[in-house]
Amino acid sequence: MESINHLTRLTAAFLGLTILVLGIAAIWLIRMRKKNLKTKKAETEERGLFAQTDELVPIEEIGPGFIVTNGGKKFVVVLKCGGSDFYTKPIGEKVRVKNNYAAFISEFTSRVTYRIYGEDINMDGTVREYEKILTGLQDMLFETNEDYKALRKEFETVRSDFDSAETRERSKQLLLLQKKIKAYSWRIRHVESQLAYIAKVSGPDAARQNLIQTYVLSWSAPPDLAAVLTKEELYQEATKHLKEDIKKLLHNLAECDVKAVPCSKAELFNMLHTHYHPISGNRYHYADLLESNWDSRIMPYREDTDLEESFTDELIDEMLYGGLQNG
Repeated sequence: MESINHLTRLTAAFLGLTILVLGIAAIWLIRMRKKNLKTKKAETEERGLFAQTDELVPIEEIGPGFIVTNGGKKFVVVLKCGGSDFYTKPIGEKVRVKNNYAAFISEFTSRVTYRIYGEDINMDGTVREYEKILTGLQDMLFETNEDYKALRKEFETVRSDFDSAETRERSKQLLLLQKKIKAYSWRIRHVESQLAYIAKVSGPDAARQNLIQTYVLSWSAPPDLAAVLTKEELYQEATKHLKEDIKKLLHNLAECDVKAVPCSKAELFNMLHTHYHPISGNRYHYADLLESNWDSRIMPYREDTDLEESFTDELIDEMLYGGLQNG
């Protein structure tokens, strides 16, 4: 009887331990399943954040100084700003700027976005100027070398008579040409060193950027007005409304020691192109499009102006949107 009771207690203890282990395992499996579902949900949301689509910024076109969105009913203007050194100002100036900026913010009657982004240092214009100077110096060095060679041959024919005036004159000319050759060579090395330095501090490979600060404001046409006005009339109405807002914004920013100017069509294009294509956008700019040879065709008809404008718009759309689906 005692052995039966002992066996019963052992069986009960084994069953209890088994149930406890199974319970712990079940709780662990449930927690792991919840954790995996949460991780998959987070990954799905993250992929959604970085998904590429044409609808991220539904831009209709870039007009003269503004961006047209929302089916041609919303007009966006961007002001590029440059501040002053606040921390080196006298305390009285700091208080004035702070108070003026607080007043500037409090006067907003519509939404205004403050946007900061990085832009690669672009010294292409300086590089072109240096390359032009370098080409000119190389041409002058080549011509001077040729003059020196020709004069050297002439000098060899008269050098036997060291006391003649002709020999002394040729010798002076040779010395002068040697000085010019050394001067041109030194200037060429100097320009080449400048170009090498510019290559290190500018362009995408330099990994250096300017901090661009902008204010973005917009005007949306009321539905009843957008329904009756033509495209040209709607653009004129937008220009009239935005002109007043820009004038007021520029004045208020000036009171805060902030210099601001409205972005041009080229600047807006570069801004959007860089936004869509962070790598290639910093390598190819609107100026590169204007300097390309696509317009070097022979067009004997008056309609070539409209065709070229249409082609320019197509190129802009391709640069802005063409790479979205393909990455």
